[in-house]
Amino acid sequence: MASSELVGKLGRLLQTEATLEAMLDQTKQQAQEIVDAARREAEAQIRRFESHLENEHRQLRERIERERDQMIASIREQAELETRRLEDLNDERLRRLAQHVVDVLLRRSEPGELP
Repeated sequence: MASSELVGKLGRLLQTEATLEAMLDQTKQQAQEIVDAARREAEAQIRRFESHLENEHRQLRERIERERDQMIASIREQAELETRRLEDLNDERLRRLAQHVVDVLLRRSEPGELP
């Protein structure tokens, strides 16, 4: 093989190496761009998920507060009804009920036997 032929082959080899090196650099750059885009998308998804969770948490808290307020209102209403019922009892009826409680506690009568 002649020296000029070797020089030509060596030149082509160096050119091929440079081309491959450029392709590798370009591929690395593209891979980095893909990784960066994936990272940005993942971060965006995380922000959307966190926002969704915050919204769900707020809605749940509001629902629990509404239910609590409704239960409190119901308990107060029931207490007012019971208070009115007790206020409507006359003294004689209260005396008999009090005596009945004492009798039940002393086992002189059964709990279901109201006077």
